[in-house]
Amino acid sequence: MAEYNLKDIEPTQKTLEQEVNKNLKEEKMARSLLWLALKLDEVEYVLASELQNFLAIDRMHAYRILERFVGWRLLDKTKIGNIVMFKPVFNNNEMVLKSYVRKAKTTVGLKK
Repeated sequence: MAEYNLKDIEPTQKTLEQEVNKNLKEEKMARSLLWLALKLDEVEYVLASELQNFLAIDRMHAYRILERFVGWRLLDKTKIGNIVMFKPVFNNNEMVLKSYVRKAKTTVGLKK
């Protein structure tokens, strides 16, 4: 019987931070993150329709982008009736989303 090392069998898992950094190389994701960081400073939640208007994309695409941020634990999703709202996740009274703003700015081409 052959012996196997568990490290050879188990797929390597990316951390959430690596996944976010990889996806922030896409301009649309970077612009979305910057918009969310600015918008969530002013209001408590955002809707997919607001991101839709900002990026000039269809609402389902905007919803999928926001769902990716939920999957990365940068946003929380709350549903009231048939309205889905996305709220920021906080760590020590600071938005977790803000830790990726610098990376997003370099992708878009803004100064740090």
